Amino acid sequence: MSLLRKLIDEGKFREDLFHRINSFHLEIPPLRTRPSDIDPLLQYFTEFFSQKMKKKHKTHR
Repeated sequence: MSLLRKLIDEGKFREDLFHRINSFHLEIPPLRTRPSDIDPLLQYFTEFFSQKMKKKHKTHR
């Protein structure tokens, strides 16, 4: 039994939401196969968490 199915049975996860997110398959290749995506992701998350934590950050290039 999957974890989500168990949560549905326990009333901790909505069954209709499970069926909505389970109705399509999204395949995202791992970062190791697309190294050009690493820098933009690093910049995005560094900026995001810097703002969230209200701290300035320095990027090294």
